[in-house]
Amino acid sequence: MRGRHFQLEELEDAESMIMDILLNDDNTIALGMTDGPRHIRGCGTWSESMDMSYDDAPSSSNNAIVGGTT
Repeated sequence: MRGRHFQLEELEDAESMIMDILLNDDNTIALGMTDGPRHIRGCGTWSESMDMSYDDAPSSSNNAIVGGTT
């Protein structure tokens, strides 16, 4: 995963924005270009695990519904 770029899409109301994220070798992230509002600064760390237990698995209760009703 190290040294890989990802594009994150944020959906807010009727707007959609994409931001480029780089996972650095030292487990920090670098924020890249965005088509949304310019960021002043950002920081974070990342980690990778190959062991995904049932409790870590995504469930339907974690899914967001955008632009609709239930």
